Amino acid sequence: MDSTWPKVLNPSLGPLSEYEKEIRSSLENNRLEWIVHSSEVEFFSELGRGATAVVYFGKYKNKPVALKLVETTLPIHSKATSQMVEDVRKEFEILSSLANGSDHNVHLYGIITEPRICIIMEYCCGSLYKFLNESMEFDWYTLLNWFRDTIRGLLFLHSNGIVHRDLKTLNILLTEDRRAKLADFGLSRFYSQDNQLTTLQKLRGTYCYTAPEIYFKQTYTTKSDIYSCGVILWELCSRCLYNKYCRPYAEFPMITMDCQIIIKVAKDELRPTIPEALPSVLKSAISHMWSQSPDARPNTEQLVGLLDTMEMGKMVISFLLNQHQNNPKLHFFSLLLNLPRSLMKIPHQAMMHGKKVKPEVYHSLLLQSIS
Repeated sequence: MDSTWPKVLNPSLGPLSEYEKEIRSSLENNRLEWIVHSSEVEFFSELGRGATAVVYFGKYKNKPVALKLVETTLPIHSKATSQMVEDVRKEFEILSSLANGSDHNVHLYGIITEPRICIIMEYCCGSLYKFLNESMEFDWYTLLNWFRDTIRGLLFLHSNGIVHRDLKTLNILLTEDRRAKLADFGLSRFYSQDNQLTTLQKLRGTYCYTAPEIYFKQTYTTKSDIYSCGVILWELCSRCLYNKYCRPYAEFPMITMDCQIIIKVAKDELRPTIPEALPSVLKSAISHMWSQSPDARPNTEQLVGLLDTMEMGKMVISFLLNQHQNNPKLHFFSLLLNLPRSLMKIPHQAMMHGKKVKPEVYHSLLLQSIS
């Protein structure tokens, strides 16, 4: 055996299982251009593990990469194993179909098919969930930029006929330069309005992010992804407002098991409490995104438009924060409303997206996004 193969891929660890043979056959017949020889990859430390895979930090073509090694102890002929095979196939199908066309989704570099199945992806520093749980302060710019990145990544998926189906802060990864990227496409599927797949009616994913219509066995749509994003935005806002991570639904003592969440959400329309101190634009965005009816939720294009409007007020807010450093976090929103004339201090030759914009325009846009 080639000694350059990492020990973790060593076939002597056990015979190739039937599910791995099935995955390999499917990939080698349809995705030859993505296949990478195992000797081209270096494995280093383990990053994490789940029920069906172990993720390692490694190198490929001198780039740091994440290596998702398919590994499970499930019985070979079980229903769970068949589902796992389908998830691995679909994840690779989704990643390869995107062809690295978006900076807001993790990039695919290739796949090893022997001696073990291993997907080679862009390396990120950790999940958004991990960063939100660290003992550090976050400013609103950072958190809203992460959310903007998330929505732009989702817009790219939806524009290509894909629903993610497992959006949560654990599946949003942060790069070294702190940009957010969507990851973990194991539950993602191509959808068609003319072809209502029964697969998209199954209750899968994490319950506190799952839209109520899925409980009632309605089809998973792009609006179901939007519901999940509403919960994510609530997490981000709560983290910045309270300076600590708040787990969705932890405030309700009657909920002692995760499975209770989706029942309460679907039947009683229960949601986490939206903090009163949030600007109305954020409160409105969250409440619309997790509306009970999918039709009442915005689409990704509308959310991108809202976030871009808020971005246009960023320069004004930055200026005022520099002038009023004792008013951190949300306090600057009320400050702006009390001191609108201070916007006039911004130079009349200010630039936005390459065009000259007058302070009055900043003022108008800003008030639209925070009032």
